[in-house]
Amino acid sequence: MLSWWEDAFSEGHTDARPPSARGRSKLRLKTPKRSPRAWTEAQFREILLHVKAAPECVEWNRHHLEALVQTVYYTGARITGLLACGLEHLADGYVYLPAESSKTDEEKPCQVPAWLIDRLLRLHRPVGDTRLFPLPFTVSTLRAHLKRVLTAAGLPAGRRDLFHKIRRTSGTAVAKIAGMAAAQEHLGHSDPATTLAYVDKTQTETNKLNWLADLRG
Repeated sequence: MLSWWEDAFSEGHTDARPPSARGRSKLRLKTPKRSPRAWTEAQFREILLHVKAAPECVEWNRHHLEALVQTVYYTGARITGLLACGLEHLADGYVYLPAESSKTDEEKPCQVPAWLIDRLLRLHRPVGDTRLFPLPFTVSTLRAHLKRVLTAAGLPAGRRDLFHKIRRTSGTAVAKIAGMAAAQEHLGHSDPATTLAYVDKTQTETNKLNWLADLRG
């Protein structure tokens, strides 16, 4: 609309001058904020079941995707950060997310279960490949794999339902048990307001219906 306005003004079709670059920011419509959504525990277990049943291809097997999904959940990390990790980032029961993949420019230790450490070490790797996740795919391809898994599980599979939703699920699980401050630290946020945009309040807040009268007729 602004480009049409500018063209009309320059060609003399209107005397109304279009706003300056500074004034345009005031004309921008605010995007409505969506409430964050996380998977329930039952939904997430269903996802893992369908990951195990996912068809294999030449370069990888379902164990790679299963381990990646589980590691995103336990670390609360971004998939890009995990794909940047090598075997040297795995030590003493922790995955150490490299500083260069962090928005805080600090290495972040993330504790994971011993059985997951064992699973990560057992992943098939080509000779000489020291990546933690030896996947020959881009992030977009991995998202496509996860989208197919979600569809097979009968769950939403939109843009907001992929790896980042697992991260929100992780933060929500921590907030539910340990509170928002713990979830903020877990997700690596510097601003608590960012964490509020991740945590699914429908899973963490007290059921307000318990406070209200039962009005069934």
